[in-house]
This record gives sequence, C-alpha cells and structure tokens, in this order.
Amino acid sequence: MAGLSAEKQIVFTSADARYMPGALVSLYSAMLRSSAKTFIVVTSAPQSEWPSNRVLQLFDNRGARLVVVESNTLPLHTMAGATDRFPAEAFARFFADHLPFGEAARALYVDSDVMALGDLDPLLDLDLGNCCIGAAPDIHAIAKGKLANQQARIGLSSSDVYLGSGVLLIDLVRYQQSNVREQLKSILECRAGQLIYPDQDALNLIDRSEIKVMSPSYNFPPGLWRFLTSAEREQIGILHFYDGNKPWGSRAHRVPANLLTRYDSYAEAMGLLEAIRFERPNPIALHSQIYAQKFWLENVARRGAARRAISDWMAN
Repeated sequence: MAGLSAEKQIVFTSADARYMPGALVSLYSAMLRSSAKTFIVVTSAPQSEWPSNRVLQLFDNRGARLVVVESNTLPLHTMAGATDRFPAEAFARFFADHLPFGEAARALYVDSDVMALGDLDPLLDLDLGNCCIGAAPDIHAIAKGKLANQQARIGLSSSDVYLGSGVLLIDLVRYQQSNVREQLKSILECRAGQLIYPDQDALNLIDRSEIKVMSPSYNFPPGLWRFLTSAEREQIGILHFYDGNKPWGSRAHRVPANLLTRYDSYAEAMGLLEAIRFERPNPIALHSQIYAQKFWLENVARRGAARRAISDWMAN
C-alpha cells in the first residue's frame, strides 16, 4: 500500500500512575523511530504524574506532540474484566477510535513496557488487507513450547496462533465499521473471571478474519534475545518486556546489558531515570553476570528447539 503521511498516523499507549514513566519512554522511543507526529497516553494518573515540560519539549523539538487523555473520558467501564493486575486502562487499546486522532487513518497501540528499536514506518504502512487489526504471535509461548497450552486454556483452535495484544496496528476506518468491539465486550462478559489475560485472551477469540498476523519482530521479548542471530537482531522493530523482565523491576538484570543501556538513555533524556531504576537490584552488573552464566547450563535440546521455532517465525 502507498505510505501514509505522518498526519495520518498516531501512536498511543495507556498506563495508570504505576506505569507512567515506562509509558512515556515507550512513546519517546517510538517517536525517535517513526515519522508519526501525534503520540497519546491514556491514563488515570493524577496531573502531578503527567509529562513534564521537559518531556513535552523533547517531542516538540522533533515536530511531534504528546497528548494526555484521561481514562475516565473513555467508556472503558463498558469492558468487563478489569482487575488490579489489569486495570481499566488495559482496555484503552480497544477504543482507539475514541481518541483525538483528527484525520488519522492508522493507530499503533503499544504497551507501556516497550522500546522501539527499528524503523516503525514500515509497520505503520503495513497492508492489513481486509483486516482491521494487526497483531504479532506470542513468540515467547511458541519458543518455550507452550503454544498448545495457551490455545487449550482459552479454547482456541490449534490452527490459530495465540497472539499478543501489547502491540496492535489498527485501521481506524475499518475498526469503526466492524463489530470487533462488540465481540470483545461479549467475550469479556461471558467469560468474566475465566480469562487470565483479559485483553489478550479476548482479542484471540474474536473473528480471526479481522486480524492480520504480523511479524514477531514487532513484539519481541528480551528473554529470547540470546537466541537471535546478529541479522535477526537487526530486524527487531519493537522490544516488549512482557516476559516479566521489566527495565524498572527487580528482574531488570535479565535484560541484555546493551538493551538496558539504551532504555536508560531514553529515560535519562526525559529526566525519568531515577523513577525507572528504583526497584533494580544493586549492583546490577553482578546479577547480570550470574544470570548469563545460568543459561549456559540450560538443557541443550531446549535451547535448540527455541532457536528453531524463533528462526522459522522470523523467516516468514
């Protein structure tokens, strides 16, 4: 498809107060790696936690704008399934068409725990065909041999790969014309309390003709970084810390050092480094060394199976 102008694209995320620093780093990294001009964070955080003038200026310096949308202005309450772990903001991804997107035709949703590594313009211009949503497979489940478990857990057909919901490409026109949100609402209501990952599980259960399966390079966990070749690492567009190894958490030492350094450089530019680092072990270098040695002791067959699974998906 022909490339969309920057004015036709928005990138957005959502977060409560706990994840606001991470959400801002996510958007900042996406801004540096795309030509999109509008970035939105949906949040319930108090204004004292909103982007500082320093952060706003970083976007403005590149001709972009960062907009805060208060989550209570969206009908998030119409989606059942919110929990302490998955607050109402988790469903903001399904209300992209309610955001102040102006003339935008495409919206890229990213979770508050991602870092853009590669050029995102090819993703924003991706041909979705007749689908209204693009989503990447849960490569972590695939590499760990747990795909069948995820499929069985929610009653998904073995022919349908289990998808992640942390990075979604949304055709706003087709999405508005579809009944996808109604499907999601119905699934969440009928299976309230049954779904471990409400937003992600519900997405996997809608009519699959509405979803285009994207490359896992746009939703890749750092825990699998060690299995990639140098060439494959160059292909990774979005790193998603969904495997529990958050840059701001007690398991930050599990993130490859070069990736953590890059993440920290973004946080530092925004004046958020201390807010990001507060739960990290100290000294992190020692923890990283111990963790790296642990993987040399892994079962060789398991490493080989993971490597083959990732290689197959990256080649598609």
